[in-house]
Amino acid sequence: MTLSAIGILAPEADVHARAVAREVSRLGGDSVILDTRRPHEQSWQWRVGKPPTIRTYGGVTLSVMELGAIWIRRAYGARPPDFVRHPDDRAFARNEWGHLLDAVLADTPAELVNRPSADLGATKPRQLEAARRSGLPVPDTLISNDPAQVVEFVAGHHGKVIHKALSSPQHLMIDTRRWDPRDARLLDTLPLAPVIFQEEITGAFDIRANVIGDRILAARFATADSPVDTRLDLGAPCETYELPAGTHEALLRFMKELGLDFGAVDLKVDDEGRHVFLEVNPSGQFLFVEVLTGLPISEAVARFLTSTSRDTSQAESGENTSTAAPAPARVALRDEQ
Repeated sequence: MTLSAIGILAPEADVHARAVAREVSRLGGDSVILDTRRPHEQSWQWRVGKPPTIRTYGGVTLSVMELGAIWIRRAYGARPPDFVRHPDDRAFARNEWGHLLDAVLADTPAELVNRPSADLGATKPRQLEAARRSGLPVPDTLISNDPAQVVEFVAGHHGKVIHKALSSPQHLMIDTRRWDPRDARLLDTLPLAPVIFQEEITGAFDIRANVIGDRILAARFATADSPVDTRLDLGAPCETYELPAGTHEALLRFMKELGLDFGAVDLKVDDEGRHVFLEVNPSGQFLFVEVLTGLPISEAVARFLTSTSRDTSQAESGENTSTAAPAPARVALRDEQ
């Protein structure tokens, strides 16, 4: 393993991680994919005053000081072997591994993409406020568990409302849906958990803008005849797209405010031609856009990681001389997969 390698936190079979790793190699760099679901099959060590080390599945031992950048693609919680059966025991093991991962990341001089604090802070309410302050149009939005407030909001928009979840559960997909008058019968369950309600933005096109540093690679989907959740329309025509200059600059301001280096941003071109912000996924999928349009998104991610990679020449000393401040927030580990 050469100095200034790129670390990728993701399952070994993650196609996005593998695509970016191939591009790093093509650019002449080294990378290693670290599967946080199976740390018990690796060897992780942290000692006071010493660089943390990891021995991977292939028997390669590396110091995290050798990593110039780490892409936190999708970090899952540890998945103990099946013989660890009790839920409390599994949760305990997962939490212990989470603490060690936090310590390792806090002690590396590598650039973290995205930083855990930025990833955790990019909640949907904060996204909408940041987008508004950055000059992007946003839908009128209500997040509430109060049925009376929802009834008033729906009436104010003459029923032209969509609703969706604040987060993405691991055990099922919750799609975005158009308000149906029959939904009113379900409002008595709303106090159990809040839901996002937004005015419905209508228009012929959806935009997926992949932001990598100061570069934006965007695609336009023709979705006039698609379901309200366009992810369900796998056949929507797609082509490369150049954002208007004002929208391009506003998106960069938005990403800077949230502290994100990478994100897949969804926009809707409404009936008046405005590019309305919907949301950003800091670990969003992009290969489907790359396949459909030929946009070099994997290459752009690889170039960003290698170009932002910190100088790790200190790694040869064997001493942890990192002056990086400890990570202010824990890595947002996903549930077992």
